[in-house]
Amino acid sequence: MAKKGQKVLSLKPVGDLATFLREVECVVESWSPTRDFYPWFRGQGCGDDRWPLVPKLYRPEFQKLDEDDFRKEFQLRAWPYLLGTAWEPNSKWEWYFLMQHHGLPTRLLDWTESALVALYFALNDQEKKANPAVWAFNPWELNRKLARKGDEILNPREKKIQRYLPEPYSRQALPKHPIAIQPPLKSNRIAAQQGTFTLHGSSFKALDHYRLLKPHCVKIEILRSKVPLMKEQLLVAGIAETTVFPELTGLCRELLDFYKYEHERPSR
Repeated sequence: MAKKGQKVLSLKPVGDLATFLREVECVVESWSPTRDFYPWFRGQGCGDDRWPLVPKLYRPEFQKLDEDDFRKEFQLRAWPYLLGTAWEPNSKWEWYFLMQHHGLPTRLLDWTESALVALYFALNDQEKKANPAVWAFNPWELNRKLARKGDEILNPREKKIQRYLPEPYSRQALPKHPIAIQPPLKSNRIAAQQGTFTLHGSSFKALDHYRLLKPHCVKIEILRSKVPLMKEQLLVAGIAETTVFPELTGLCRELLDFYKYEHERPSR
């Protein structure tokens, strides 16, 4: 229940950028009226239960795969392709983050500190028959109440989280519950996307299915019929493909999307 004077999220799908930002402000005001912290955000192309908050490795189509195979082969074969990543990974954690941002299934779930970046991903990954959505999440409550790691966002150097990423093929048991972690911003993509992660343990349970986390996990749905409009509004606000993918591939996609839209755009 909201406290007296607090704004309340409408829970209705939104259809323009201004309304979306008002909903984000309602979440921030409700969770942190004094602005002691800000939520993390995640954009998803489907706002219903077909896309629970679980990492790719724990989705049904990948559950039988062994991520240690990916970790070993990626580290062996990725070296010729590192140009443009801004750094050479020098720890198991940095290799793991790089794997995630280039598409291999891991136990990491992507989040961002930017609501607009999350909205960009929601609009561009949209399924045609479903409303996209942006999730807002309080990572401090995850680490405090579920992972029991204290009132902090953890970083890979800390000893208390090393059990979450054992050496490949060690078969060391993972902790059960997920944690929230802050990666070093060494990758161009991670830095541009203001990336953060939740790292899941042995449990396949989605974040939004934990009873303790339900008050700290809010979904803002977007009307699918308004996706073209909101894409245009995001572009005006300065959020484009090269904003989140600062590389030549991102530039080419941005140019293609822009001129394709200009060609197909109805006259007003």
